[in-house]
Formats: sequence, C-alpha cells, structure tokens
Amino acid sequence: MTITVYRSDDASAPVLTGEVGKLIDLLDACLVNGYGSQPAAGWGKAFSGTNLAAYRAPSGNRMYLRVDDSIVQYPILRGYETLTGIDTGTGPFPTTAQLAGGIRPVKSSTTGTVAHPWMLIAGTRAFYLWISFVATDIGAPATTTDMIFFGDIVSYLPGDQYGTLLIGKIANDITANNTVLGNNLSAAGADCNGHYLARGYLQDGGSSPCGTLQALPAASASIGSAGAAYPDPVTGGLLLERVRVCEGGVASKLLRGHLPGLFNPQHNQPGQHLDTLSGRGALSGTDLLLLYKGGTAVGRFAVSLNETADWLAPA
Repeated sequence: MTITVYRSDDASAPVLTGEVGKLIDLLDACLVNGYGSQPAAGWGKAFSGTNLAAYRAPSGNRMYLRVDDSIVQYPILRGYETLTGIDTGTGPFPTTAQLAGGIRPVKSSTTGTVAHPWMLIAGTRAFYLWISFVATDIGAPATTTDMIFFGDIVSYLPGDQYGTLLIGKIANDITANNTVLGNNLSAAGADCNGHYLARGYLQDGGSSPCGTLQALPAASASIGSAGAAYPDPVTGGLLLERVRVCEGGVASKLLRGHLPGLFNPQHNQPGQHLDTLSGRGALSGTDLLLLYKGGTAVGRFAVSLNETADWLAPA
C-alpha cells in the first residue's frame, strides 16, 4: 500500500479554517486532486453537492465517507456501505439512532479565517487526518488537537467485507475528552465513544460500535502517555503495540483486527512532536512519525510513513 503524507506547510497546500467548505477543500486536494508537487492519494469523489461530498477508496471494501461541510467549525461525517447519490444511501455507520449528529471533527476553535495546521496520511484503503485546531504552527505541540480515521482495518476475519471503520469526535465542541482517537482506549474491551464499524464480524445487521484497546505494560486510555522509560531498558529501543479493534463489548472481547499503520508507544512521551524514527526488527526500513495527540493527557502516537511500510501487515 502506497502511503502519502500531506501537510499544511507543504507548498500550495489547502488552507483549513473554521469556514464552511474548508474540510472538503482539504480532502479534495489530498485524496482526489493532489496539489503542488504532491500527488493525489487515488481516492474518488463519488458524489457532491453544495458543501457536501462523498469519498471512496480505490481498493479494499470501498465504502463511502459522506462529509457535510455546510457548518462552520464542526463538519458532520458518516460512513455508508452504499451511496447512489449525495443524499441517498444504505448502511450508515454510525446510524442516526446510534449518534444523531454524526462524527464531528474540529476544523477550528473559532469561526473565523485563522488557518490551522493539519496533516493527512493516506493509503489506498484508509486515511488519518490530524488537526491542531487552536495552534497556527504545525510544529507547536498542543492538547487541542483532533484526529479522525476512515477506511478498512487490518481484519483478522478472512474475507471481511465489512471491516470498515470510522473514528472521530462525538460532539460539536472542543472538549478534550471528546477527542477519541488515541485518547479513549478501552481496558476491558468496552465500546469506545465515536468508534463504528460498518458491520459486526458475523457480517450481518448494521453499524457496530466497537473499541480500541489499551496495551500492557502501558495500560492507559491515552496512547503514548504511560509505560517504561524510553529507550526501553531491556531492548534499548522503542516498544510499540498495534492499536487493536475489539467488538462485542466487555462480555465478548472479540478482536476484529487492528488499525493500519498506527502504533501505541509503550512509553511516556518517547520523543518530540513530529520526530521521525527509524524502525528495526519487524519494522526495519520503516519510518515512524511521532504525532502529538489531543486530550487532557500529553502523549504521542506513531504512524508508519514511508512508501514501503506495510500498513496491511497481519500481526
């Protein structure tokens, strides 16, 4: 899977503000059209309307991400199994019964024209979007950041046709505890706020809430905010764990798969925001980017970046 990294400080990069339509401008530029010297990620824009858009990956399950960017500050996101028009589709995740307002990422803490840093990391089946919605410098770490994920997980179910996941904020505010990706990990397999698979592992029914798991020894609800000293005293390196997706709640604790290319450092802040580390062992030849995550805890998570990185590795 080819990985492309887009940043707000790239030449000719789109500008993200609290105005209507700005998230769609960003997604169009990164996923569909490219900009400056940056190529497009190969995604399609299947349908559109006034400040509305639906995006689809070029490979994998190819489900749809519908974006309503007609609202200042807080767009509305929802996944769909199928769409036949911008307002017509089946299999929404989350459903309106599960989350009436949909997933609500933060473009900006204000409604004005202040530009905020962002980074989009895209493969051919999934992407992550990181937004620093108060800061104006991409290199300035802050707890006021948000991140969404949309696309296929690395599923442990052979032939999984519904292992497509949407993760993001659940409310139109800038409250830190609503920034759920990397800041809402489950200890016992409980569903996490703002985590919705297209369907459960039985491949029937509809939208299935799920969770992402904490990892030992760094048992913390926040990625990269607990664990052994860094460098690891035993190995001399950086210990990483996959961010695993669990469904069925505490009673079942069913491991469905893991998030592609995202790792939970088993250390408390093992580096600085935007540090790039070289992997070794199973990750030899892979570059890892440390990103400062949002939330009340100060932590870092690592995303594999280089084009040879195997986001689809099964373990």
